[in-house]
Amino acid sequence: MQLILDKMAAAVVTAVVFLVLFGLQTRVQGDSIGETVSYMAKKQTLAFAEVLERDFANAGFMTAPGQDAILKYSNSTADSVEYTELIEFVGMGSNGSQAGIRYVTSQVDSTYSDGNVVPTFEVLRYENLGSGWKISGGSMSTLTDFDISLLDENNNGANMSNTRKIRIRLVNAVEIKRSTDRNFVNARIKDLRWGITLTPRGLSQQLYQG
Repeated sequence: MQLILDKMAAAVVTAVVFLVLFGLQTRVQGDSIGETVSYMAKKQTLAFAEVLERDFANAGFMTAPGQDAILKYSNSTADSVEYTELIEFVGMGSNGSQAGIRYVTSQVDSTYSDGNVVPTFEVLRYENLGSGWKISGGSMSTLTDFDISLLDENNNGANMSNTRKIRIRLVNAVEIKRSTDRNFVNARIKDLRWGITLTPRGLSQQLYQG
């Protein structure tokens, strides 16, 4: 009888140890997956940010004095979140020549952040080298903020013609680890934020009266 009890106790201890080790392994694997997702999201965010910085730094590329460089600009609102819906300007194309550059934002989905529903956006980049507009890149479809502000030389809000500076802000919301909740209300959201203010030389001659 004692032998049977000893065997049962050993079996219980073995099972407990197995469950603990299995839980630790699952947790480590989950953390590893989360780190990989976070790393890839950072990489994609920075890649898109580099394209934005290059494009807007060249706004007004090879324009003549008095010629408008920013041609279209509009904001919109989705679920109380204001974002830049469209901006089109004269810039530098992928071949190094003057080209039309256009960014268009559209809402694609929504996610939960701190228990609130937040819209997610995708930004597509278009380029016109003289033969019409063609898609030439874009962002992730998990942006929760994309804001381009037109500023004058004193950092005040400006219209398209008297813009001298451009401020860009974006937020990429990455779902690191989903909860077991079907609505993912408790999902862990990591916000990757990026921003920059540029003073493109090509904008300095807009409305220039020489």
